[in-house]
Amino acid sequence: PEHEAKFCMISTARGEYDFSNVDELVEFAEENNMTIHGHTLIWHSCSPDWVENADFDRDEAIEVLREHITTVVERYKGRIKYWDVVNEAFDGAQLRDTAWLRMIGPDYIELAYQFAHEADPDAILLYNDYGAEPMNAKSNAVYAMAQDFLERGIPIHGIGMQSHFDLPSLNTTSIAENVQRLNDLGLEVQFTEVDIKYVGETTDEILRQQAREY
Repeated sequence: PEHEAKFCMISTARGEYDFSNVDELVEFAEENNMTIHGHTLIWHSCSPDWVENADFDRDEAIEVLREHITTVVERYKGRIKYWDVVNEAFDGAQLRDTAWLRMIGPDYIELAYQFAHEADPDAILLYNDYGAEPMNAKSNAVYAMAQDFLERGIPIHGIGMQSHFDLPSLNTTSIAENVQRLNDLGLEVQFTEVDIKYVGETTDEILRQQAREY
């Protein structure tokens, strides 16, 4: 799913959910022997208004987080293999200012993974982001978070790289180096979205380069 499983698309009030669009996609996938990658449980750009405009204290916000993740993941337990648990939590090397960060604190991320794992212990849990594919400040921050989680037993199993790339600045050597260090932690790495764009008038060579990079 692209938007259908996001929090703001399925919940209009606390405890109220409409899963009809997600169900349709999951049923289609199962009928066609497809593996399902759930996207996404927590994303700052698609929290419902009743969350974004709330003034929950920390404990209540944690309970809202738990309720949402548990409701969604348990519904598709054993049917959705992968989950992007948290999406785009970093703005550069710093944690992005979100309602969850303000209400709970930085540990909202690890709590999300714990809740997802409790709801479906067999699901493969990913962190997904953009701009952290090559070696840079953002990928360093993602790496440090993942390393810390693994050392403390927080259930994270992989990193999703959105991979919105541009020509001619795509540095596959740097991307490979980052993939390798994440692999060395024992993490699965996925290229989750992948587009390689060129802005300007194209030539045959540009199109050949684009094909090579794909």
